[in-house]
Amino acid sequence: MEIHPYLNLGPVGRAVPTKQSGPPAKANSSDAVQLGKTAELEQALENLPDVRAEAVQRGKALVNDANYPPPETIRKISHLLALKLQEPEE
Repeated sequence: MEIHPYLNLGPVGRAVPTKQSGPPAKANSSDAVQLGKTAELEQALENLPDVRAEAVQRGKALVNDANYPPPETIRKISHLLALKLQEPEE
């Protein structure tokens, strides 16, 4: 069986621009971007703590866990690294 990856399907037709009559239509009020709450969002972001205590606590628990990361994850990562080492450089 012979496979031809570069199959030529013939010429592509020329794009024909569409005509628009008059100025572009104005956006509906439902299409408009609402920026009124930007200041509130910026204030909320400024009030976020620099350190999330629950994330730090989870990280400490994982460091103390002898089974983290799971052996299956380590095996998969090592397999991917071995495959990468075997690939010829171009």
